[in-house]
Amino acid sequence: MKKHLVIVESPSKSKTIEKYLGKEYKVVSSKGHVCDLATRGKEGLGIDVDHDFEPTYSISRDKKDVVKELKADVKKAQDVYLASDPDREGEAIAWHILEELSAKKKLKDKKIELFKQKLLQSDDSLRKDYMKAAMPIILAQILWGVSVPMQTAILGHLSDDAIAANSVATTFYQYLKVIVIAMTSASAVMMGNGVGRGNMKRIRSDARTLATIDVAVGIVLGIILFALKNPLLSMYQLSGEALRLADHLIVIMSFVMVGMSYQMPVSAGIIQGGGDTKFNMVMSMISTWAIVMPLSFAAAFWWKLPVELVVIVIQSDQFFKGIPAFIRFRSYRWVKKLTN
Repeated sequence: MKKHLVIVESPSKSKTIEKYLGKEYKVVSSKGHVCDLATRGKEGLGIDVDHDFEPTYSISRDKKDVVKELKADVKKAQDVYLASDPDREGEAIAWHILEELSAKKKLKDKKIELFKQKLLQSDDSLRKDYMKAAMPIILAQILWGVSVPMQTAILGHLSDDAIAANSVATTFYQYLKVIVIAMTSASAVMMGNGVGRGNMKRIRSDARTLATIDVAVGIVLGIILFALKNPLLSMYQLSGEALRLADHLIVIMSFVMVGMSYQMPVSAGIIQGGGDTKFNMVMSMISTWAIVMPLSFAAAFWWKLPVELVVIVIQSDQFFKGIPAFIRFRSYRWVKKLTN
């Protein structure tokens, strides 16, 4: 039996506060005010106008069951803490509860320092679990953040037209990429929810469905980007060469969109959300820094390939990363519970 009873105002707060206080505390709610001015007395005002306007209170009709439940909880408790909000309204609610529950003998005039006890408390186990899960994600994002300006710099050394064309093509590409990022986040949430529940059958089913949706959405986005190519380019005043390059790059990015729409939600959404945060980091390190970046420098400055081919090399990881992502995805070894 729980020894201590804590009465708060809001029902939504009761469960949360109970988690902080521990097993010996039961936290219940008064659901706001339990009493109101009585409708009896002179003119039904609930106050005595002849004796200094002394008020008369009664339990509100819709709170009779609430008070009954609170009385039952008070009888079972060793101590009672009135934890209403620290304002005049909260003071009135606490006073009415005290009067109606006849709990003066059990009342403890003591502050429960929730935040001092729990919020700043150090948990070594939780900290280790967090660092183990978070560091690979942070490192992967840092590596990606460094690679993007380097890839842009490679094109910048080719020609001014290449810079302009790439800027136009990637702008349209980024607009549609927002949808893929949203798919990735949604996939991570769904997989995390499934792992938390421990329903492996549901995890497999949802993961397969999401992966199929990713491919379908990628194809649709690629078609949209390709179909809008001419109307979008008509909005810009570019040189003939820049316009030609932009047209070609948008076609390339239309295909890249399909590959990215699969590998990103699967690797950074499904697999990472399922608990395997290292896979995406390792795959990004190898694909970006061991393969794509060296090949991109070679294509631009050693082999001196055309701009279109250099862009294909730069974006090639969006295709071949799909292979290890698919293999890892089908193994289901990425399903991991991150903390106890």
